[in-house]
Amino acid sequence: MASGSQALAPNWDPGKGVWVGQKAVTGTEEIPRPLIIFGYGSLCWRPDTTLEAYESFPGTVKGWTRLFAQRSTDHRGTPARPGLVATLVEHHQLAGLPGFGDLERAGLVSPETLGKAYVVPDEDAPRVLEELDFREKGGCAKS
Repeated sequence: MASGSQALAPNWDPGKGVWVGQKAVTGTEEIPRPLIIFGYGSLCWRPDTTLEAYESFPGTVKGWTRLFAQRSTDHRGTPARPGLVATLVEHHQLAGLPGFGDLERAGLVSPETLGKAYVVPDEDAPRVLEELDFREKGGCAKS
């Protein structure tokens, strides 16, 4: 989570089955120029209108491992039964887990994550971040 940011308390709407009225991260972070959004999960295969019109290219983040290891009640599951969604974990944090070395040697986990990077024009950056805050509010952090 970015420095000085705080996650807001969730507000679950059982009728719609989503969290509403919340942002993933709040604060006064300055928007980078250019803004590049790295997608490592659904933003790769289902970017919707938020990002699909922008220049994009394949990207790799080194030192981070993609795992379906984050519980979410936003896109999968409910508050009573959260579902699993993709998340990034610093690779070195996984080294002490039982059996991790076997998974790594078998090529089932990698210290690199492939994804898709989107270049967002300066004039669209505030709107795109607002839309991503809504879309990813169950587990997104800006850094």
